[in-house]
Amino acid sequence: MNRLTLLFLFLAYICEYTVFAYYFLNILDRRSGKAIFFVISACGYVLMLLTSLIDNPVINAVSFPVINFILILILSDTKWYKAVLHTLVLTSLMLITEGISLVILQNYTYDYYNEAYVLQNRVIFAIISKSLYFIATLILVRLFNKARHVSSDGIRTSVSLYLIPFISVIMMFVGILIWIGRIPEDTKQSTTFFITVIVLLVVVINVLAFSDEYRRIRRTNEYNDLQIQIQREQDKKEYYRQLISESEYRSMLIHDMKNHLLSIRALNQNEGDNAVAQYIDNLLNTQAMAPSIRRSDNEMLNAILSRYAEDCNRNAISFETDIRSKSVDFMTDDEIT
Repeated sequence: MNRLTLLFLFLAYICEYTVFAYYFLNILDRRSGKAIFFVISACGYVLMLLTSLIDNPVINAVSFPVINFILILILSDTKWYKAVLHTLVLTSLMLITEGISLVILQNYTYDYYNEAYVLQNRVIFAIISKSLYFIATLILVRLFNKARHVSSDGIRTSVSLYLIPFISVIMMFVGILIWIGRIPEDTKQSTTFFITVIVLLVVVINVLAFSDEYRRIRRTNEYNDLQIQIQREQDKKEYYRQLISESEYRSMLIHDMKNHLLSIRALNQNEGDNAVAQYIDNLLNTQAMAPSIRRSDNEMLNAILSRYAEDCNRNAISFETDIRSKSVDFMTDDEIT
């Protein structure tokens, strides 16, 4: 392999690495910092470049999904089956765009590893395929991020989203291996038509599958938005109900205080200081004047439990709690409510 061919091959892998980094940083969550990510992922693609120097199409084809899977698994905070899905997506995008490029250059690109065809095989083909690869990845990332505008970690991925990229990868592998082989002249036209049909079929199936998944995630997010909105309305309703209850309680309290003051004034006028003192002592010993029980050392939880304890007391319901010290310190106020 001459230096010019090696240079074009190196540039092609830089393009592939750029697409991988763009996809990873916009879709997946990193386990560590960006510096570690770039170092390890760059080493993975250097290894992929070295395996391509063997000029073996099978090894070259297998190294791409295997190395990408390992990089996604060790660099991202995701499960192994999710790593498989992202690997299948990247691999299918790569093969589909290369298949489209082969169809576009069907009169020029053949005998891929022949040094006599470096210009069309390593330059024109690489420019078209890597450009399409980047554009397709860019569109997919934009659609995916738009679809998951609400956190969709709880949304289960459909089985078809695993199967269709996997089947597409197998079909494109077969088609490309047939293409880069030595095709007899008498069967070249029919083989070209066959591979063109495969490419178009794979493109249509993947577009339909990912469009359906995009709509499914969007519907799920819309449903989640609706549930959140309903919950907010219920919270507002409960808030205003509580305000009404507090207003009624305040009115009753003012009414009771007024009656007590009138009683104290009447006792003071008719029976003297001893009767007033006895009346005040009786008021201080009532349940309403008893100090509130501190049920928890967490202020938010204590306020909530005290309110329910008052409701139970008014309805003659026994209300008992046993909350140990600092047992809910790991919870925020929002979680407690």
